[in-house]
Amino acid sequence: PGECLTSGRYPFKCLQFELPPDVEPEDVNVVELWFYKERDPLDEYNQTFVISEAAHWDSQQQFKKTKPIAIKETNIGEGWVRVELAWAVRVWLEGRERLHTLHVACRTCQLRRAPLSFHEKHRPFLVLYTKYAGKRRRGRALECGATTSECCREPLYVSFKELGWDDWIIKPDGYHAYFCKGSCSAISALANTDSYHHNVLRKLYSTTNRKAEFKPCCAPTTFSSLQLLYMDSTNTVTQKTLPNMVVESCGCM
Repeated sequence: PGECLTSGRYPFKCLQFELPPDVEPEDVNVVELWFYKERDPLDEYNQTFVISEAAHWDSQQQFKKTKPIAIKETNIGEGWVRVELAWAVRVWLEGRERLHTLHVACRTCQLRRAPLSFHEKHRPFLVLYTKYAGKRRRGRALECGATTSECCREPLYVSFKELGWDDWIIKPDGYHAYFCKGSCSAISALANTDSYHHNVLRKLYSTTNRKAEFKPCCAPTTFSSLQLLYMDSTNTVTQKTLPNMVVESCGCM
C-alpha cells in the first residue's frame, strides 16, 4: 500500500481504506469517495481537489510519487463532497491489494491545510455498489386481515436498532420482512395460486387417509432481495444485495 507524503506543493490530507476481501473487480458497479469539506474563510472561488493514489515508488525506485486518479471541482462552502472512483478501485481489486492510501490535495485552497474534516460525524468513507446477478421474483400474495383464516402473508417489520445492529448497518433502519400463517384447508389451497397442485392433492389425500403422516403447512413460496449499506470489519462502507430477505407470497407446501 502507498504511504502518505510528508510534504507537498498543495495542502493535503491522506485517507486510508481497506477493501473488502469478497468483492471481485467485475462485481463493482459504482464506487464513491465521500469527504466533508470544512468552511474556508479564504474560500472565494470554486475549490479544486486532486485525488491521487499515494506515495508509490517511481520505476527507478529513486523517489516516491503520487498517481492522480480523479479531479473534483466544487462550489460547496461547507458540506459533503462525492468523487467517483470506480475504475481505480477495479484496478486495485485486480491487483489483489486491499489496503490503499488516497492523497487528497486542494489546489485552490488558501489555507496551509486541506479543509477535510475527520470529525466523528464527518469521517471520510468509501461506498462500493456491487452488481447482483439474481432476478427478483414476485408472486401474488393473500394479505392477512382481521377475518382471514387461510394461508396469507402477515406484516412483520424488522428494526435493526432494536436488534442492536444500528452501529454497523447504515441503511436501511429496518425493513418489512413479512411471514406466512394460516390454514391450509383444501379449499384455500386450491384458491391460492402460489400453491402447487401436488400439495393440494396431498392435502386431500391426508383427509381421506387417516394413516397419512404428511400435512401441508403455510410457508413462503417466493422471496425478494434487500439492499444493505453497512460498515464492514475493515471500516469500509459497502453495499450488498441480500437475496431471499422479503417474503413476497405464501402458499401451502
